[in-house]
Amino acid sequence: MKLLLENWREYIKQEVESFLPHGTVRDVKMIGSSTLSPEEQEQQDIDKYGYIQSYRDIDVEVQISDITSEEAEEWAFSDASQRLEDESNYDVQLRIVENWRQYINEMEEEVIDTLRIFDFDETIAHTRSETRVKAPDGSEATLANQQEFEDYMSQAAANEGITDFDPIDALIEKGYQIDLSDFSIVKDPEEIIIVTDELKKFPENSKTYIMTARRGNSLGPILAYLDEIGVDSSKVRPIATGGESKGSVIANMIAQKKLPDGTSNIKRIEYYEDSDKNIQDVMNHICPEKLAELTIYKVVKTENGYILQHIGC
Repeated sequence: MKLLLENWREYIKQEVESFLPHGTVRDVKMIGSSTLSPEEQEQQDIDKYGYIQSYRDIDVEVQISDITSEEAEEWAFSDASQRLEDESNYDVQLRIVENWRQYINEMEEEVIDTLRIFDFDETIAHTRSETRVKAPDGSEATLANQQEFEDYMSQAAANEGITDFDPIDALIEKGYQIDLSDFSIVKDPEEIIIVTDELKKFPENSKTYIMTARRGNSLGPILAYLDEIGVDSSKVRPIATGGESKGSVIANMIAQKKLPDGTSNIKRIEYYEDSDKNIQDVMNHICPEKLAELTIYKVVKTENGYILQHIGC
């Protein structure tokens, strides 16, 4: 395997910004097994393949804003991306973080006073996505749903002394192998019609968002799925929260559009979500200072299907 270049972060940053000059690179870091020591990588090879690989890519994540999901996909199949892998063994994945510039421009172009924000997994659709985890002690787990995922990650973070709202990146740095590949696609979706019926409505003076904790490379498949079920995806703006809590992202969205008197144009938030953790987080960020009128529609699965439970501050 080729040696890691001394200034590899700057080198990769320059390559990405040359391909996407309007993008803003926020961070460049190794991910997955590339964060392990050589000894740990060799042991992982033996455990997984039964032998030590002579060739191994260096997995790198570039966090970038001010680009679209389509542009991220263009990078994945570009000559520039392939050249980095062929010449230096860098497998560079782009992760889109919040694009406040685009949000502000949209808000300036039209009068918006309501944000309609929809979670995706178990809110718009039930999928068969699983998360596979191998802990540093060798124990393995397959997490089949949102509750199992939240319980495992919360416990692992507590064991490691991690306090991040989304602890995935910090756990990976601690040596956890977390396979989120199922979430780069929309796997065997079942539409939750009571939610998508609302999603298909685009009321006047409102803007509709899909806000997901999935990584940026999932946004294209999510929009494609919306088109499949009859939602006009051109009227929907996707946001991958990039490890931040949804409550903090929504609070920032409100704060970005201020009137001369210091208040925000945004008067109302409609939030569709299944996760108690995320619901409480949004309430913690919006309710204490009454940043906006907040109506939460909690998606609850029952024996007869799904219902929407109304929650307010």
